[in-house]
Amino acid sequence: MDKVINKHIDEIEKLEEEFNADLNSIIKDIDINDVIENAEFTMSTVADDIKELFAEKYAIRAAELGIRFAEMIEKKIESDKTIKVDDSKNPTLNQ
Repeated sequence: MDKVINKHIDEIEKLEEEFNADLNSIIKDIDINDVIENAEFTMSTVADDIKELFAEKYAIRAAELGIRFAEMIEKKIESDKTIKVDDSKNPTLNQ
C-alpha cells in the first residue's frame, strides 16, 4: 500500500512542479509599466490567465490522478483482502 501512496505523491509533486513553472512564466511576463498604468486591469488579466491555465491544463489531470489513485487503492484492498490499521496508541510502533 505504501508504494501505491508514494507513487501517487510523486505524480502529484510532478504536476505541482509543472504548474509552478507555468505560473512563474505568467508572472515573468507581467510588464511593470502596465501595472503602473492600470494595475486593476493588468492584475485581473493575470488572474484570468492563471485560472485559464489551471482549468484547461491542470484541473482535469489532477482529477484523473485522484481517480487513478482511488482505483489503485481499491485494487490493492481487494487483492490484500484486509486493511491493516496501525495501533496508534503505541508510540514506538514506527521505529
